[in-house]
Amino acid sequence: AGAAGIDPRELTLRELLDAADGRSRHDWQQTASVLAMLANCHRDPKKSKPFQPDDFNPHAPRQRGPAIRVTKENITDMRAEFIGETPSTED
Repeated sequence: AGAAGIDPRELTLRELLDAADGRSRHDWQQTASVLAMLANCHRDPKKSKPFQPDDFNPHAPRQRGPAIRVTKENITDMRAEFIGETPSTED
């Protein structure tokens, strides 16, 4: 309730959590806009693209790369790449 700035007496825990999350998202959106403006004032336009508020907002959705489906055929290649195990020839 303190984070949201409201009286908690008539609210459930879920409602309080939603209110605190909403307040955090609102505050971060304002802060991210100011940070983007400040960063754009000091960036070299020849070397970088303009910053967007979502670049600074921890609540903004992030884009993920393409997913890789793990199959029996590619699991040994993944182990070799990430763990360093060499594929065994015991089949």
